[in-house]
Amino acid sequence: MGHQFYQTCAYFTAEKYTRAVEKLAGQVFMPTQLPPPYSYIMMFVEDHNPTTIMQITSSLGYDRSSVSRMTKKLVNLELLSTTNKGRETQLMLTTKGISFLRVANNCLNNLKKLTDELLSTDKVKMTTLLNKNEKKIRSWIN
Repeated sequence: MGHQFYQTCAYFTAEKYTRAVEKLAGQVFMPTQLPPPYSYIMMFVEDHNPTTIMQITSSLGYDRSSVSRMTKKLVNLELLSTTNKGRETQLMLTTKGISFLRVANNCLNNLKKLTDELLSTDKVKMTTLLNKNEKKIRSWIN
């Protein structure tokens, strides 16, 4: 008898979907010349300018070390700048970062159109359930 987890396990089905959507997003976000998570962080900074690594970490669900590594690269590319405020390092958009965001936001709009077309009415149900269930899991692990 074969395993049924290929279709029924929340972890394995989510990972399978994640791998597919990451490939799709990677293609759509190619004009940014960075992997999609960098645009995700830049968009967060755009919405919460200035912000901190800890704010990004808690809001986006990445590990602190990953956010630190990615923001360091964004600073090196001069898309973000930093300033110290007490014990925190504030991250702020630069002029170059604002230009980058024009491209990234266009990519996001293209991804939305594409996933609306591919997933149709299932998209709203799926994203609602994913957000709801992610909160349940985070409350259990934290």
